[in-house]
Amino acid sequence: TVGALELTIGGLTGVDASVVVTGPNSFNQTVKASSKLENLATGDYTITAQDVVQTDTYFPDKREQSVVIKTGESSSVSITYSKQNPNAGSLEVTITGLPSGTNADVSVSDPNGFSQGITTSSVLSNLTPGNYQLTA
Repeated sequence: TVGALELTIGGLTGVDASVVVTGPNSFNQTVKASSKLENLATGDYTITAQDVVQTDTYFPDKREQSVVIKTGESSSVSITYSKQNPNAGSLEVTITGLPSGTNADVSVSDPNGFSQGITTSSVLSNLTPGNYQLTA
C-alpha cells in the first residue's frame, strides 16, 4: 500500500529549491533538494516547483507535474532550474470553461524548439523574446 518518489532537482548552486509535493491523505511536503520520499500512500501526487529568488532568479523547467505512486514501486520526477535571462519575458496562459476537475491539453511552442504542455492556467517565465504558438 506504499511506494516511493525520487525527486531529482538540478540547476541550483548555493540556493535551495522550492518544490511542494501534495497527495492523498492531505500529504503536503516542501522539498529543497534532490530527495527520495518513501512510504508514500498509493495514489495521485502533484509536484509544484516555485521560482527561487535569491541574488538571482531561477525558474523551473516544469512548474507542475503529476505522478501516480503505485504499491511497491518507485516513481521519478526531474526538475531543472535555470537562471533568469535578463532579456526574457513571461507568458500568462489562462484556461477557463472546462468542467470542474478536468485538465486542459494546451501546448505552447516557439520556432526555436521550445515546447511545453499546460494542463491548468499557468505563467511561463524566462521565455526568449519572440512569437509563441498556443495549441489547444
